[in-house]
Amino acid sequence: MRRVLTALTVIALSMALYACAYTRVNGVATASPRDVSFLPAADAPAARDTLDIMVWNLGYGGLGRESDFVADGGTHTFPPSRAAVRANVAAIDALIAREAADVIVFRKSRAAGR
Repeated sequence: MRRVLTALTVIALSMALYACAYTRVNGVATASPRDVSFLPAADAPAARDTLDIMVWNLGYGGLGRESDFVADGGTHTFPPSRAAVRANVAAIDALIAREAADVIVFRKSRAAGR
């Protein structure tokens, strides 16, 4: 029994020593406002009161009106055709140009051929 308690004590002390060493080496870094300095350029435009953000799940451009996607209750797992995907991507491009959001976040987008 004494060996078990000694082993548990050694393990507990080792873990505590490791935690202390880890914290000492890596530090507990928390950013504060004084860590950041920002000096805008003299010719920088004035900031607006609002920020327009567009978040869009593109679905790889394959989910247009004519799609019958299985996850949406349909029966197909692929877009109707390559032409449909191209038309969807063109419509996405046009809408993005019209919206002119300050920040645009896309989900499910891929580079050509990947």
